Amino acid sequence: MRIYRHYRHRSVAVPFVVMGALGVLSLGGLLWSANAPRYSGPPVPVFLAGLLVVGINFGVMAGTALEVRLESGGMVEFVAPFRTTRIPVADIESIRPSDAMRGAFFVVRHRNGRLRFDPKLDGMHELISELKRQNPAIELRGI
Repeated sequence: MRIYRHYRHRSVAVPFVVMGALGVLSLGGLLWSANAPRYSGPPVPVFLAGLLVVGINFGVMAGTALEVRLESGGMVEFVAPFRTTRIPVADIESIRPSDAMRGAFFVVRHRNGRLRFDPKLDGMHELISELKRQNPAIELRGI
């Protein structure tokens, strides 16, 4: 088994800490605003919007793989902080940079869906070439 990890794995926790702090501040502001007399503070929707933004960002970060494990049996495992996806290499259809994130993440489309992974992996080019060697039908766009 070959493991490809994020090359700055110690700094990966920083965005989670920042999003957690922003979430706590937004929740505190929401409680303060909801309990304040009418028209004396910021409206409740301001803090609800803040919580929504924090929640979406947290979900994207938690679902983005930061480690890829390539097994000799033709399986590849994408490990995210809160989720692990294991698929056969033969099921991968394409790998390309994310349109929504302007290339900050790569999107792997496979037979049963899609997933995101961070391309800042040690040995990224080796990983892509090994996946392509095991499955020549993989479409590589923008790589």
